[in-house]
Amino acid sequence: MPKGQSPKIAVQIPAWNQAEELADCLNSLKEVQYRNLEVVVVNNGEDNTSEIIKRDFKWVTLIEEGVDLGFCRANNIGFRYSLKKKVDYIFLLNGDTKVFPDTISTLLQVMRSDSSIAIAGAKNILMENPYYTWGKYGEVKWSPMLVTTAGRYEPDWKQNEPPKDVDWVICNGCLIRCKVLEEIGLFDENYWMADEDVEWSFRAKAKGYRTVYVDEAAILHKGSSSTNLVSKKKVFSYGYFLGRNPFLFAKKYGKKHQIAKLYLNVCFGILFRVLYYLCKNTTSMMIDIYRSNRRIIGAYVRSIYPTLTSQKTFIRGVKDGIKGTISPEFIYIEIPQPPASKPVEVPLRTFKQGRKVKFLRWLGM
Repeated sequence: MPKGQSPKIAVQIPAWNQAEELADCLNSLKEVQYRNLEVVVVNNGEDNTSEIIKRDFKWVTLIEEGVDLGFCRANNIGFRYSLKKKVDYIFLLNGDTKVFPDTISTLLQVMRSDSSIAIAGAKNILMENPYYTWGKYGEVKWSPMLVTTAGRYEPDWKQNEPPKDVDWVICNGCLIRCKVLEEIGLFDENYWMADEDVEWSFRAKAKGYRTVYVDEAAILHKGSSSTNLVSKKKVFSYGYFLGRNPFLFAKKYGKKHQIAKLYLNVCFGILFRVLYYLCKNTTSMMIDIYRSNRRIIGAYVRSIYPTLTSQKTFIRGVKDGIKGTISPEFIYIEIPQPPASKPVEVPLRTFKQGRKVKFLRWLGM
């Protein structure tokens, strides 16, 4: 890159049936302060995303190479496009987000301060309630879900913490150094979706590169748009991949005691979730009996089987992860009649309540 020239950045957005959210995201990019960038949308959905981009966002580069490609494969298509064009950095962004004017320039400043930084992630602020963070960065705990997300639905205290090294950063809004992509490779498409950012970060670390979280850089994140059951006819079966992909990761990066910990925690998580929902059903049954003064025990007994089978998708993911296979019939969930839209509620929690919520999230609930 010639001296004095600003690095070329590609803003890459994988789109999957989220046209409305994507339009809001692209509109927010119009206010970005950094100018030497190209916005690339890799559309692998079946809605009217492409038509909207061609009509309202002619400045966006649109790539269409099929539908239902999966998060990893769709992103890799975009990565190859940017690498071919000799882009310096790729700002990977989810379509259900909005960026602030200084987000990209703040991340770039950190990346340019140390050439060993492979990826720098921004803070995810909850779009529906900006006083909370959707998440900050991730830690590999070998928990029931393999990882935990720091700052998950926590109050956003303005601590002005400096950039710091972490296990992995959330790929909803992160800046990736293209030289590292060329050296260590793209996302592992065997993951399809979920934990691919964890694996890539660990692969980079194995080559001596850093993964850095930048609290001063932020995006607004709606969260779980592609897996949201509201107003969707087909969604990703996220639970399946949360069961499957940790075991793919463990085979490659786990030590014996860590793999054993993962197995124990996954089994504990499945058992606890089943018991938890059975207890909730019992409480609901007792309340109904008290209120209506009639016996509904038979209805409760009939509800036990669905509760026990609620973990079927997750358990199938675990089995496939252990075997290193994938079951195509579990990738999506078909929803003939979507439920009515409900507003997102983020309760103001006390510390005691927060500990309970953190435990449930550690369990994957």
